[in-house]
Formats: sequence, C-alpha cells, structure tokens
Amino acid sequence: MLVFVASLTALAAPPPAADDTLPPVNSAGGPDPLLNADEQQQWLRGRRVFTRKFRLGDGLGPLFDADSCAACHRDPVIGGAGDRSVNVVRFGFHDLANDVFTDVEGGPVVSKLAIPGRPREEVNPAANVTQERQPPSLLGLGLIDRLPDSVIEANVIEDEDQNGLITGAAARIGGRVARFGHKADIPTLRDAVADALGNYMGITLDRAASAYARSSDDDDVADPELAMADFDDLVFFVSHLAPPVPSSEGLNAALVAAGRDLFEPAGCGACHVPQLINTEDGTQLNLYSDLLLHRLLPPASADPDSIPDVTSGVALPREFRTPPLWGFRNTAPYIHDGKALTLEQIMSRHAWESLASARTVINSFTDDERAALLEFLRSL
Repeated sequence: MLVFVASLTALAAPPPAADDTLPPVNSAGGPDPLLNADEQQQWLRGRRVFTRKFRLGDGLGPLFDADSCAACHRDPVIGGAGDRSVNVVRFGFHDLANDVFTDVEGGPVVSKLAIPGRPREEVNPAANVTQERQPPSLLGLGLIDRLPDSVIEANVIEDEDQNGLITGAAARIGGRVARFGHKADIPTLRDAVADALGNYMGITLDRAASAYARSSDDDDVADPELAMADFDDLVFFVSHLAPPVPSSEGLNAALVAAGRDLFEPAGCGACHVPQLINTEDGTQLNLYSDLLLHRLLPPASADPDSIPDVTSGVALPREFRTPPLWGFRNTAPYIHDGKALTLEQIMSRHAWESLASARTVINSFTDDERAALLEFLRSL
C-alpha cells in the first residue's frame, strides 16, 4: 500500500515569475504566431492563469498534486516540462488473461496532497499496477492540435498478425484522431487542459468547457471554480506557445551532424518521423513523432507501464503514442515516467515494435556512434 506524505512546499520550487511583457515571437516560452493586439492581451491573460497559485478559496482540491500549472510545467521556461519531483502516480488493475485495463475505486490518479481535514489518498490495494507519469513539455502543442487528422493517418500501417513489425495506429475519439497524452487518449488540447485542471489541481469547470472537465467536487467552493473566460484564456496561451527550436550551441557540431546521419539507419525515424507538414497552412513541424500508437510491450505484459491515461481511450495496455523528440535537450529525465537518464536506459525501454532499433543502437553501434546519436538528440 502506497501512502503519500508530501507537503505543498515539497511539491516544487516556485515557478518563475511571469511579468506582463510579451516575449519575442518564437522565443522559448513566447508565442508562436504574430498575434494582433487583442490576441496578445489574451495570451498574457492566459499566462497569468497558468502561473496563478490557486488557494483553498479558489477551489484548490480537495485532492490535488499542484497549486498551479506552472508548478509542474516550468523547465526550461514557463510551459515547459517537469522533473521527477512533480511526477503524478496512476494505478489500476491489468487483467493479463484478457489484456484489459480497468479502473479500481479511487483511480486512476492518486493525488499527493489534500486540503486541511481531508486525508491524503492511498493506492487502492485492489490495484496490481502503479506507474509514475512525468509532466510533458507544452511547448508547441498548439501546432500539434491544429494538424489535420489526415496528416497523422497518412503514416498508419496495419499489422493484422501483430508480429512486432513497425505499424502505427491512429486513436480516434469523438470523431477526431487523438494526439495528446502518453496513450493518445485525449483528442484536443482544450480537453487536455481541462483534464489536467480537474485531475491534478481539483479545479472544476462548466461542463460546456470540455467533456474532460470535472464539473463538481465536494469542497466548500461553489462550482464551477474557474470562469469560462479564464479557461478560454488559459487554453489560448497553451495553444500559442512556440515550439522548441533545435540548437547546436554548446555542443560538438561534428558529432551532431554525425548523429543526424545515424538517426535513420538506427531505425528511429520509423516512429519518430522527423517532420509533419500541416497540409492546410503549410506549417512544418520538426516533431520527430508520428503521433501514432505503437505496441511497445509484449502481449499481455505484466509491465506496470500498461496504465492508460484516460480509461475512455482506445489504446491497448501495451500501446504508447510516439513521444515528440523536439525539445529533447530540455526534458530530461526521459521516458513517460522519467526513469531513463542515459541513451542506453532509453533504448532498453524500447521493446516489441521498437526492439530491432533498440538492439541496433545498443549492440551494433560503436561507442562513438552512440555518443554521436545522443549529441544529435541533445540538439533537438
């Protein structure tokens, strides 16, 4: 039985201050397009909601992991990733005989903190799997949100035999190809923001905000706890955060170039597709992801990584969405639970569909080649 004894002060260092100065377009933590005057003000209002420290009187809790969005999404700038100190914990029951995951009472999220008078949560002993989830970077997610479904579906490969070959399945939810979450089980960025507010901060929203919104809770603050206008501003801010920009500054340029040349021979590009192009506006996303689901665990694996993000999703317990590699240099530690620190540890977590690529890097590459590949990743 897992019991959390954290305090609010132990959650994270205070997020960096955000003033009312609009950062340069396409800078780290800045907006992605040239905003007009009204949009600039909405972006700044949204950033204020993002960095706002919610209090008990604002509706924080009753169970929660953080008191602001920026408490978890802050590296290297506001809107970035979080380190393992702010990981969240999920749990549930994996029926290995039928390869089906189900919630147990109190799941799937166990919160670290609670308001005064409310006991902290424990993992239900009926669960047979628990898993940490590291907060991902939000930079550039608006560009992913605006990708047409057809761009993602163009890389789908069917594998009826499920023989471990590289495939890729599109997770369609509510008529749209879902593209957010480690399991691609949240369709839109608006849904992702609403889900995070409810699950990790205990902040309720009008149900009209999103089907993923938490519309009520049992604290003493009237629901909804966040006004729709504030939620819209928050979504606008997250939707218009500039994507990470590759840089070789401080790196060995020759190694970066050599590693770039090794990326495809290693087989990495089969899932981590270097570029997707928005066919509606021509925007190029140097994403290094196909945003598809891939089988990364053997059938009926007992691995605790089998927990889905949202139980309404379509991913099998052993499937994961290919994580984008843009911004890799600022998102350590790696993998969805933040338990991989080195290239070897990263590759050792690649199995089933990605096993051949992992074996190539670990067993066939020389030490110099592995160093070059990692240096290239550090430039993303």
